[in-house]
Amino acid sequence: MVSNRISNILSNVVTWKQARPALFGLVLLSLWLSLFFSLQSGNIRDLAHLGLNYTFIQGFRAALPLIIASISMIILVTKIYRQGPNLALIMGPLGLMAAYGMVGVVASTFSPKGLDALYWSVSYLSVPLVLWVIIWRPNAMEWISRLVLLNWFIVLLAVTVLFAFGL
Repeated sequence: MVSNRISNILSNVVTWKQARPALFGLVLLSLWLSLFFSLQSGNIRDLAHLGLNYTFIQGFRAALPLIIASISMIILVTKIYRQGPNLALIMGPLGLMAAYGMVGVVASTFSPKGLDALYWSVSYLSVPLVLWVIIWRPNAMEWISRLVLLNWFIVLLAVTVLFAFGL
């Protein structure tokens, strides 16, 4: 009875078709923000220290680029399967960044510290992967402009906070 009322109210307010682009946009922006949270993180081996302590949180932050790269790859593979490949996205600067990252992935197999090299290669690849997911939309320029504004906001906020602490 109560669930029927709630579903009737929600069905009149917002439909899935209307909410889907906004929710997907929030997911995309949260992927990008998660990359910011992974900056200056600890060692990924700190995930072994279970609990909600500082060391574990730093280890989780170190694992964020791997998680984000995996989520982005799943979204990209789904988009390629549903819409077909978009070669225009691969032939630009992001394609060159991804090629450079793939060279790092291949080179990590020859490294004496292979897992560390693979971690840094995948961390590097997470940025172009997230950007590909963001721009693979009909209104890509609008999303890129939002992303640039978000970056400006984050940098200005960081500078303001650092300036306030410097006083």
